[in-house]
Amino acid sequence: MAHEPKLEIYTITLSRKEKDKLPNFRYLFYAKFEDDYSKLSKPFSSKDVLSVYFQDFVKKIDTKGFTKNEKKKKGFHLAPSNIDGHITNISEAKEAFSGILVGGNYDRILSLGNIDDAAKSSEITQDLIVGSLQYFLLYTPLNHNVGLLIMQGYSEGKISDIFKEYIEKYFKAADFKSECNFYFPESLKSKYTTGATFDSVKFTTDFQVEATFENSLPSDYHFQVKIEIIDKNLEKTPVNKSQRLMNFFNKGKFNIGSKDALLEEFETKKRNIKHDNKSFSVDFDNVEEIRPTINLKDHNIPINAGNIPNFKELDNWCRLLLDEIKSKILPSDATTEL
Repeated sequence: MAHEPKLEIYTITLSRKEKDKLPNFRYLFYAKFEDDYSKLSKPFSSKDVLSVYFQDFVKKIDTKGFTKNEKKKKGFHLAPSNIDGHITNISEAKEAFSGILVGGNYDRILSLGNIDDAAKSSEITQDLIVGSLQYFLLYTPLNHNVGLLIMQGYSEGKISDIFKEYIEKYFKAADFKSECNFYFPESLKSKYTTGATFDSVKFTTDFQVEATFENSLPSDYHFQVKIEIIDKNLEKTPVNKSQRLMNFFNKGKFNIGSKDALLEEFETKKRNIKHDNKSFSVDFDNVEEIRPTINLKDHNIPINAGNIPNFKELDNWCRLLLDEIKSKILPSDATTEL
């Protein structure tokens, strides 16, 4: 189903150009909202710090128009207030809040038709966004430099890519910068790896070759080479033994013109494993680094008409997931509140 709701999880890691200074969210907010804090009495409470940040974040995604990504021709906006759970207030204890965005693609000319009456149709012009409702949860622990973004989307029309870019730009001020990286919870790994088998591997690289071509083709030619090896054996290899196959494939050689290379020298290597007839990617050298798609229906999240998840149930599940992930991503030596 092309419009199935899915979940993506990213860590948000802060760093500073001045390495001797603490890169936590508290100090980032001090730098980003200096004018706002100047109006408050010192010392600032955690509630004050989170409140200023929360109000600014919501204000910036709840403007008159959509927040646009010109390169990808996508946009998003805070969902209307009549959507239950469109925004939840930030909790001082949890340092997290969740909300619902509406977003999708624009700059397309499409036709909107009635499935029961083809004569009833209208045009979707380039200045209209074809959007869907998509959930997010944002966790910013004040005394740490690692936060979390949990984002729900769909196979088509997802906006997690542009929202992730927006987050990286938002958590930036003075000498602070942020980076979002894919994260997969330990508790879900066994669900996807237990009983999984090797499925395929793909090697990709660029080749610049010298050859003598007819018809005046250039002698120095640039190619991209992709080699995919698919397991067709009747007895499949368990994932915990598939590294032996990777080592075997690495020694394979590709030759074109006067140039050859071992597959282990190719620029990118992607391994796929299969579980319950679904294929997903894992790290080539470490099967523990997996990147499967988290389908909400596989985790008993109720899905309503139009494949829209029950956002209340989804929020409850994501907050439980957040509590689990905290202990994995946060160091025990957090910086103290000032």
